[in-house]
Amino acid sequence: MKGTVKMSERTGCVVIGGGPAGMVLGLLLARAGVEVTVLEKHGDFLRDFRGDTVHPSTLQLLDELGLGEQFAQLRQSRLDMVAFTVDEDHSVVMADFRRLPVPHPYIAMVPQWDLLNLLAKAGAEEPSYTLRMRSEVIGLVRESGRVQGVRYRTEDGRTREMRADLTVACDGRWSIARGQADLRTRDLPVPFDAWWFGLSRRPGDNPDALTPVAGKGRFVIVRQNLVAGVQTQKVVDVPGAGALAITDAPTGQAVETTAQRGRLTFRGAAGKSGVLDLATERATTH
Repeated sequence: MKGTVKMSERTGCVVIGGGPAGMVLGLLLARAGVEVTVLEKHGDFLRDFRGDTVHPSTLQLLDELGLGEQFAQLRQSRLDMVAFTVDEDHSVVMADFRRLPVPHPYIAMVPQWDLLNLLAKAGAEEPSYTLRMRSEVIGLVRESGRVQGVRYRTEDGRTREMRADLTVACDGRWSIARGQADLRTRDLPVPFDAWWFGLSRRPGDNPDALTPVAGKGRFVIVRQNLVAGVQTQKVVDVPGAGALAITDAPTGQAVETTAQRGRLTFRGAAGKSGVLDLATERATTH
């Protein structure tokens, strides 16, 4: 009957969540000869992620996994330096990755779904690796005070059990598995607030219309993702500095239209969270 447990399966290790952590872990275990099953609730990887950056240490890991050349073929842009404009004549270099003594001294900007698809393809080549999409974990299987696996829901609404010697929760900050296993996290304060939103690029837009700008107690970072055709803006507010500011560089004919879209996008994103006064265009931190 639909909605009831149809069958129980078994694997060596069940990994909950097909994000970067779960996919890399599944691949490493499979290459070590461990029977592993990765359960991912979505049908594909085509969705928005917070992290589209692949750092030098991860690039080196991909080399060690034999995936470096394949990764290099993915559409990507590279960031080798982070600098903030102070005024028309001065900028402050916050990070220069070119000075790192590593094989890849830069951050690769890559859509995360491309990276996950690459990892999934590599895993599929291992006989002990299984990736199941549209398989949402809804609970843990407990017996004799021990976690014995998971219960998950398939696309047709049926509930199944996956028994395993080891269960690993890689299902993110709001992990269902971690909560049910009574594993408590330790929350640490973060001295800034960050807003993430996408701004589409249009033909004729000046790439410098929105630029990194530093001010008293605040700064704005605009990441040019030329691959996806999207500008991702990160606004960081340091506590005690007052309101955030969207600052636009006065260069190029397309500046005003691009800047206006940036302001509208920011107001929309912040307003939904109830921390933005739309009348004054001022945002405050929590």
